Amino acid sequence: MRAGGQGVMRPIVRFTAFSRSAWLNSLRITRSLFIQTEPTPNEDSLIFRPGKPVIQGSATVEFTSAQQAARKSKLAASLFDIEGVKSVLFGSDFISVNKRSDALWIHLKPAIFAAIMDQYTIHASEPIIKEA
Repeated sequence: MRAGGQGVMRPIVRFTAFSRSAWLNSLRITRSLFIQTEPTPNEDSLIFRPGKPVIQGSATVEFTSAQQAARKSKLAASLFDIEGVKSVLFGSDFISVNKRSDALWIHLKPAIFAAIMDQYTIHASEPIIKEA
């Protein structure tokens, strides 16, 4: 500390200069994935296509409860954590989410996009379906 006027001690503060863009880049977590949505005949269901494989083969895997999802799939469990999600279906290249009739897509879609994005970026090394 350096002495200021009238015997008051003032702290010495040193700042390291960064360019604005370098500082912003240091804070940025890059997550890039284009997820397409498709309507279905059922207005309480939407299909999300991440543009990457979801599960192998032509079979589908359906989750109808959070407990079932928690045992088999981190992504399905994350989707059930979203208030209003009723069921989840995985296909080879799609994720179908069925909502409760009182839930609104405008509230659900951002959280669903985030869960799918997390699976393909942050948790990319983990399989979508856990092995038995």
